[in-house]
Amino acid sequence: MDESTRKVPKVFISYSWTDEEHISNVLEFATYLMNNHVEVILDEWDAPEGIDLNHFMEENVRSEDIDFVLIISDKEYARKADERTGGVGTETQIISKRVYEDVNQTKFIPIVWQNDNNGKPYLPDYLSSRKYFDLTPKNRYSNSKKVLRRLHNLPENPKPKLGDFPEELLETKKYYPTLKEYIETFDEKVEKNPKSINFISRNFFKNFLKNLDDFKIKFETRNTLEIANGLYKNIEEYTPLRDYYIEFIEKITQVHEFAPIDYDIIKELFENIYSKYTTPNIGQSYMREEFMNFDFILRELFLYTITISVENNDYELTSYLLNSPYFLNDKYNLDKNHQTFLNLDRRGYIPTDGYLTKYCQEHNLNKLTGMGHLLISRIHKDYEVDDFVNSDILCCHISIINLHDQDGWFPFTYIYKETDYMSLYQKLISESHCEKVKCIFDIEYKHELEEKIKYSEEYFGKIRYGFSNVFMNYVKPISEYVNVDEIASKK
Repeated sequence: MDESTRKVPKVFISYSWTDEEHISNVLEFATYLMNNHVEVILDEWDAPEGIDLNHFMEENVRSEDIDFVLIISDKEYARKADERTGGVGTETQIISKRVYEDVNQTKFIPIVWQNDNNGKPYLPDYLSSRKYFDLTPKNRYSNSKKVLRRLHNLPENPKPKLGDFPEELLETKKYYPTLKEYIETFDEKVEKNPKSINFISRNFFKNFLKNLDDFKIKFETRNTLEIANGLYKNIEEYTPLRDYYIEFIEKITQVHEFAPIDYDIIKELFENIYSKYTTPNIGQSYMREEFMNFDFILRELFLYTITISVENNDYELTSYLLNSPYFLNDKYNLDKNHQTFLNLDRRGYIPTDGYLTKYCQEHNLNKLTGMGHLLISRIHKDYEVDDFVNSDILCCHISIINLHDQDGWFPFTYIYKETDYMSLYQKLISESHCEKVKCIFDIEYKHELEEKIKYSEEYFGKIRYGFSNVFMNYVKPISEYVNVDEIASKK
């Protein structure tokens, strides 16, 4: 709103003719208001010789056209008001009646112009409990603008708009105050003692797993659609917990250079989720469908961890999660000493994608993969779709070129890739970048990386890895993103 359309507040100034200096100061203040879009009624300007001053004052105090009456109170004004003498006394009889009759009135605004020797403001008795502006000499310049804001109804600290009802009050489990506290105190504690990151992380993940327990699901039905609906609802309810995890992993990876974490702590989290929530205990009766939510959760958390570690250049963590042995408590793998991250991909055992796809079909969502669709549709607000998809594709590539597994990690989200860009690969033409990320490819020398990229090209060219019913849309080999002859060719 510009000045031509903004309402002009109209004020009457009530004051005492204490002395010439005081009158001059009041006149200067009134001029300041006039210069700042406030219409001021003042006896010096609006009461010419011959006018009845008592009538002038009474008329302006009572007038509905006057928005505010500014009561400039110095020692003399307070005395005359309390004694009901002079023009001030006349005004006081009118103003005090209005003030007493309406305790909520805000038209009459006290302005303290002078304090006594003890620093107590000079105010008439009837105004002693009223909130006032302090325009005593030392504060006059700084506080005049506050008066101006009040007259224009533009407070320095405006009341905020009413927000939405805090749903967390109705469902306290969804908001996890302990996890929130670990995140809010993380920076201060780690900056003070970088080695504390391991202790903090262990406790965070311990509490995280405890809260994850709340999402165990027990189906009382064999109806496919009812199970699919229950699965979707369960995953949606776990989202706040996921977001705390993402925020904590961001914290860890952002400080990896001066406060490195023991990567085993993070890897053990995935081992615990796998062993506790996606595989039955020996002798336990179960439905595979009751593990589907944790199958989805495990995949989502793992992919976000890869995404965030790459985003924050913590390539050692990326490498550790993709190339280290995993020790998974699985009754079907008791003869194995260890597994790999590929074992976290449970698609051959738990039918999660099938049920999620069924959900999409029943809700008129024409989606090829329910798993991929749900992962993408709930992308965290701080990440782009391609950030997440690229991590899924990276897991697939590493499972083939490093682990030489013929099935590999299946990247359910690859069909949602929005661009042909993968910076991790395209930057491989830089020698310095190669040096930083070589740990991910589990190599030491350039020629080893070249061999792996060529192997990737041969494998994906032969297998046509991806959804069989998507024409010409397969997982692309690494060579589609970088020319193997240009590897480490630039600084």
